Amino acid sequence: MAGTITPGEVRTISDVGTLAMLVEGGHNPIDLLADIEPTLLAEIVRQKAAEVRRKRDSMIAHQVAPSEVRAVRVAEGTARERLERLGATMFPGVDGRLVAWEDATIEDHQARIATLNAHIAGLEHTREQHEAAIAAIRGMSGATCIREIMEARS
Repeated sequence: MAGTITPGEVRTISDVGTLAMLVEGGHNPIDLLADIEPTLLAEIVRQKAAEVRRKRDSMIAHQVAPSEVRAVRVAEGTARERLERLGATMFPGVDGRLVAWEDATIEDHQARIATLNAHIAGLEHTREQHEAAIAAIRGMSGATCIREIMEARS
């Protein structure tokens, strides 16, 4: 498309180039959402999610547990710099306060481990519930959900 494009002239925005041209032309991206083709919107969301995952993974890679300082390979910085970055991070304490890694006591770390273990146990329980639901649905001919099983038993 050549020239200036307005949202009213475009029934469906189906490519990133058109969307970029509209935004660069001063249009508010939020106002354009209704005109964006669903597959393009899904692709934009997928790309943004991938970008967020890459940033998260990069952040995680730069957080080094003290016992693993030598084993972690981070592209930038010395072991001391990596340890300093870790020391500047925080984690939630049992009493609701934020605990700085550099100030955390053995008890702080043990309490955090206990909290994380409780989360892991809860996640495992939830996963087991979903697995049991799948088994129950598969076990009843023609069932597609738990509600159908419950209604059949009533």
